[in-house]
Amino acid sequence: MPPEAGAAPTERGPGPAIQEAIGFLTARLRAGPVRLSVLRREAELRDPEISARSLYRAFEFMEGIEYEEENRKWWRLAENYVQNGQVEF
Repeated sequence: MPPEAGAAPTERGPGPAIQEAIGFLTARLRAGPVRLSVLRREAELRDPEISARSLYRAFEFMEGIEYEEENRKWWRLAENYVQNGQVEF
């Protein structure tokens, strides 16, 4: 499978697709935890779409926290990310 366009990290930070996903996740998670299924659906409906791969890579880059509650997966921002604001690229 060919690599996703814009997903490869550069020497200075994540590629454009990951940066877009980081912006999306930061905006959505700043107010509090969101179910992973909701985030994935919203990312798919964006124009341009944010792929699941970019979403997961961005979340990993952000060092987000995933937890399970009532058999559902939720994502939230790490406390230090909330305090420091968005990362710089």
